[in-house]
Amino acid sequence: MKPEFEAQFDELAEFIKSYPDSAFEISGHVDERCSPNLSLKLHLKRADYVKKYLIENYSIPDSMLVSVGRGNSEPYIKGALTEAEHEWNRRVEITFIRE
Repeated sequence: MKPEFEAQFDELAEFIKSYPDSAFEISGHVDERCSPNLSLKLHLKRADYVKKYLIENYSIPDSMLVSVGRGNSEPYIKGALTEAEHEWNRRVEITFIRE
């Protein structure tokens, strides 16, 4: 993970903690160039890293976080051509799954 993204975790953790009875899905994504074999490991590894980081550094309860891998099935930029566009597709998203 890039250091500039780790700085955003303070705000994210504060938000998650403000909804103590909720659950959040952490979904990992890869770009469209990723092979199916690598995708199976990498997308979930991204999501698990964020989940572990939130638990270990902010004491977010494990029960509030579910990590899943989405592979390259939901690109942010379909048909990405440039490296910058592919980078947008390599991401982690966090959404409410229970409020």
